[in-house]
Amino acid sequence: MKFNKILAIIAFLHFIPAFAQTNANDTVQVLNIMKKYVQTIACGSTVQAKNIIDMTNSESDPPIYYVLWIGDIGCSGGSGTTTANITAVEKNRMMDLGYAVSVYPILEDEVYYGLYPLYIESLKKISDHKIKIVSSEPVNEYSNYPRKKYKFILQRSENNAKWRLVNKILVPN
Repeated sequence: MKFNKILAIIAFLHFIPAFAQTNANDTVQVLNIMKKYVQTIACGSTVQAKNIIDMTNSESDPPIYYVLWIGDIGCSGGSGTTTANITAVEKNRMMDLGYAVSVYPILEDEVYYGLYPLYIESLKKISDHKIKIVSSEPVNEYSNYPRKKYKFILQRSENNAKWRLVNKILVPN
């Protein structure tokens, strides 16, 4: 009986590095595909590995990542056209076809624009159905200067459900 427990623990510990390695490999591959995607659709863009979060809910689900990136979609070149964007990248595990960048927005327009996309600076996963976004509101609606910084907590009821704002917390200076 003890021997079986020891074998189970050894087997479990053996697979941890493989899972960590897979996740690290996925992050590198997601970063590379996002850089190519962003170069195709935007100018003045920035994509960083620290802004990739794993939103996979379980081992049986295909891996899905949210990527926060900055860029001027369509290369408009105006003073307020470079904004933060959140894009989903999903791995097709069944057919091993690599990764697909979603063309569908993660957030509904009403939620997205309420987060002041010009000033979004971070995206963090709190749980499978809750994320935190840090952003600042502008001095006024015509300004390109940030004023107060907020933590926005977004939640969804289940996978693929719409994200909704559940809390807006002022970040003290």
